[in-house]
Amino acid sequence: MSLKRTSAPKVQIPKSIEVPKAKPHLLSNGLPIHVIDAGEDEVVRLEIIIPNSAMNGNNYMIASAAHSLADAGTHTKSAEEIAEEFDFFGSFFQSEISPDYRSFTLYSINRYFRESLPVFLDVIMNSTFPEPEVENWKRRNLQTLAVNREKVAWLGRKAFIAELFGPDHPYGFTPEANDYGSISAENLREFYKTNLDLSNGIIIISGRIDKNILAECEMLTALPVQNNLSKKILASHPETWPTPPKNVTVEKSGSVQFGLRIGMRTITKNHTDFQALTIANTILGGYFGSRLMSNIREEKGYTYGIGSMITPYLNTGSFSISTEVGRDVCHAAIDEIYHELNQLASVPVPEKELEIVRNYLTGTFLRSLDGPFSIADRFKGLILYDLEYDYFKNYLDLLNNITPVQIRDKAAEYLHPKSMIEIISGS
Repeated sequence: MSLKRTSAPKVQIPKSIEVPKAKPHLLSNGLPIHVIDAGEDEVVRLEIIIPNSAMNGNNYMIASAAHSLADAGTHTKSAEEIAEEFDFFGSFFQSEISPDYRSFTLYSINRYFRESLPVFLDVIMNSTFPEPEVENWKRRNLQTLAVNREKVAWLGRKAFIAELFGPDHPYGFTPEANDYGSISAENLREFYKTNLDLSNGIIIISGRIDKNILAECEMLTALPVQNNLSKKILASHPETWPTPPKNVTVEKSGSVQFGLRIGMRTITKNHTDFQALTIANTILGGYFGSRLMSNIREEKGYTYGIGSMITPYLNTGSFSISTEVGRDVCHAAIDEIYHELNQLASVPVPEKELEIVRNYLTGTFLRSLDGPFSIADRFKGLILYDLEYDYFKNYLDLLNNITPVQIRDKAAEYLHPKSMIEIISGS
């Protein structure tokens, strides 16, 4: 069979896709594990997710520090010894924190999972936060803060989330230099002791999972479970404050460019219109061929890059457009941003443009299922937002069938220009 190199292959959009499902497994103490057995390589990833509940900015800061320094030392091992043990077994430790949850992750080769898991659990359960490590962490972060404060993009984001959610809310909090003064080894130990609880947590294990791997997971019964187990993660934050539209200028002397951030609060992932809104956002500024890029970068030459995004939190969501532009074209760029918002909300999308976005989003979705760890990430997005597996089927159905009028109507409903907060950072 000869290849026809003069004609492109026909593009085919899948109508449905089978996503490997997580299977439940109960440990001997009743602690549930979600098992995703997939892939060909002899590797495994174990992720433990714990909610960040009832936090304000100050204790979110302490939680962030404690999480970043979890592997800085335990009762029996120094940070160097912990790192050497993980390296020796070809394993890797990772910790992440967001306003809604914290996670500890172990990547391991299957044959050394039995040896790596005790080191992982030692880090989670027995962190001591040695004073020198804490002081080094504070010093590094203060240096990073000093650098960031010279960036108009960082200043703009800081002002934007503070206006959107409130400066002391976990969603709107950005640490300043004086916040690091409250961090000590003692309060990190206290936080760790009182907030390590798997009662409302999630455990996901993915990769090549056989009966031996599951048997070794019995070591996880050593983790503290203080209350009755819950089927889903729970988040409890203070109420975010109202966000009326407003214009804010953040002074930054000597800046060559202005940072622009325009946006508003919006729906989160478990809302029935969220998927349609993400499609509308992609058309506006969610990929390189978007309207904002085509207009403000390619046609006008006002910026090197501009984009829009929707960020889902457990309790709410945010929509934002961000870019950096020259001082002389700042207001012209803002006018063009609002022009594109108005166009999206008032004129149906041309079918050709919609077809390009359909193909792009379908390819992005399929790539997001490449391998067991990616599948586990997708599953995590379901369980955190209390969604079912039909969420994926519904998404592909929507991609194949959404109309230009539906996109226009969702943009008009959720991305109204007169509802936006507008931040200009720079002098």
